[in-house]
Amino acid sequence: MSFATHWPVLSSRSTPPVVIVPRPPLPPFDTATTDPETGAPLPVYTELREAPPPKADVGWWRGDAWGITIPDLPWVPGGATGPAQSRVLTYFLDRYGLAFEKQILEQHRANGYTHISLSPQDSFAFGTSADDYIRMAIRCREAGLFVHHLLRSKYYTSSNPDLCALDTLVDALLAEQAAQVLTPAWEMNFWSPEVVRRMIDHDASLIGDDARIMLHFYPHYIAWPPNHETSADFWQKNYGKVDGLLYQCDPTWTAGMMAARITDGLDRLAPGGMYGLGDSGRGHPIDYVVWETIATCQFGNLRDGDGRLADEDLGNLKGYECTCAPGLMTVKGFGNGARRPDGTPL
Repeated sequence: MSFATHWPVLSSRSTPPVVIVPRPPLPPFDTATTDPETGAPLPVYTELREAPPPKADVGWWRGDAWGITIPDLPWVPGGATGPAQSRVLTYFLDRYGLAFEKQILEQHRANGYTHISLSPQDSFAFGTSADDYIRMAIRCREAGLFVHHLLRSKYYTSSNPDLCALDTLVDALLAEQAAQVLTPAWEMNFWSPEVVRRMIDHDASLIGDDARIMLHFYPHYIAWPPNHETSADFWQKNYGKVDGLLYQCDPTWTAGMMAARITDGLDRLAPGGMYGLGDSGRGHPIDYVVWETIATCQFGNLRDGDGRLADEDLGNLKGYECTCAPGLMTVKGFGNGARRPDGTPL
C-alpha cells in the first residue's frame, strides 16, 4: 500500500507558503577516527546516497526536536540553562507560550523542516489539558508540518501501563488530521519486551493505516526482543504493524562511529539484509531515520564525541553526515537537525 493516499494534510488544507531563510554553511566536516576497541577505521561520509524527496514527504523525516535556536527563548520548567536555553525542545512547545510557539513553527518552515515532535505525557505533566494539547497539534498541522506524537514516557508512564489510557486522545488527533506519525513510547526498552509487544500490538490495532508508527529505543538499540527471540524475530513479528525506526545515537560517539553503527542497522533491517527480512508489510522497507544524534550534549552545553561544542550548527553537521551513511538501504531523514554543506535545506 502506498501511503501517499493517506496524507491529505499538506495538500487538501491550505498551509502557509514556505519561505526558506538562507543559513550559513555547515562547519567543517568531522575527521575520520578509529574504533578504540578494534582499531578499525571509522570514516566520515559526506556524500548523499540518494536525493531526498523535493517536496514534503511523511516518509522522509526533516526535523529538529532539540536544536532550533530562538533568541530570547524563555526558560521553561524542565528546560536547559545557559546557552542551551535558547534551543527549542519541541515536546515542550506548550511551555513557551503562543507567541514563541508561532515563531518556533515558522522557524521549522524557514529551515525547510517538515516534521515536529510532541509528547502528550510531557504536556500533561506541565498541566496542559487534552483539549489544549489537541489544539496545539492542530496549530502545528495548520502551520504545514507533519505532527509526530511520542505517546508514553518512562518518567510518567508506569512499567505496566494501561494501554487504553490514550485511546480517546489518539482518536481525536487522527480525526483532526493532527497526527501523521505516532511512536508508542520514548526509549521503549525502559519497559519489558513483553509490555513493548503489547504496546505495539495495541497501538497498531488502534491506528491502523491512519498514521505511520515509528519505534524509538535507547542509543544503539534497533530492536527489543525477549531473551528467547532474536532481533530478526522482533521485526518479523512487527510485520504489517509498524513503519520503521527512530534511531538514537550515543552522543559520545564520533561521527565515524555513528556512521558505522547506522550502516550496521541499515544492513540488518534492509530487505534481504542480515536479518533476512522483507519489507515492513506496509508498502515500503523498514524506514530508518537518524532521529537523535547529540541532543543531550546540546541540552547540557557539552562537547560531542569529536570534541566540538554541541550547538545547533553541530547538530546540523551530524545530521547531514549521518544521512550520508552507506548501507543496503538509505537513511530516511533526520530528527536532530540538518542542512546541506552550503547551508541550503536538506
